[in-house]
Amino acid sequence: MFSGGRLPDDLPGPHAGQPVVSAGAPRGAADAAVVCLHGRGATAQGAINLYEPVARHGVAFVAPQAARSRWFPHAADEPRERNEPHVSSALAVLEAVSERTCEVLDLPAQRVVLTGFSQGAVVVAEYAAATGGRHPLALLSGGLLGPTVDRESYRGGRTAGLTARWTAPSTARRCWSPAALTTAACRSSASRRRRPCSGRLAAT
Repeated sequence: MFSGGRLPDDLPGPHAGQPVVSAGAPRGAADAAVVCLHGRGATAQGAINLYEPVARHGVAFVAPQAARSRWFPHAADEPRERNEPHVSSALAVLEAVSERTCEVLDLPAQRVVLTGFSQGAVVVAEYAAATGGRHPLALLSGGLLGPTVDRESYRGGRTAGLTARWTAPSTARRCWSPAALTTAACRSSASRRRRPCSGRLAAT
């Protein structure tokens, strides 16, 4: 996917030059792809190992590795400034990987799903909110950065941010879905089945 199996060295911040792991369907056989961002303390290979066994044929997987196995150093509800330059670097990684995946596999953005767990989900949420949701996304235990959401900072206020919904109180896992969507079905399904929901963030 990338030369030498690594992110470009000219990306900004600490995540430049880190490994990228890919698996699943190759170019010409892939009709969809999943870009996976691991959580804090995990690895790109671990993310691939989590998703690949449950995927159908024709799906490619791409997972970048964060420097020191963390996308940012402090808690997600800290002010964003405390987690810079790591957050900006992580967003640059996600953009580079998603664009490269579309290019190499000859897929439109609508066929490349961005997904992440924990810190990885935070990065995906930030990227989707800032870019207007070119890709489908699935977030597991994560949402937007900071103690509050400043809607004006995302696409000039064009997106409505993300709304938290509790789905598994026993494990304090939260399900985040775009507020710009009609989420009634997702909310109902998640509350009954106790599983994270997913959705697509679309600019309005």
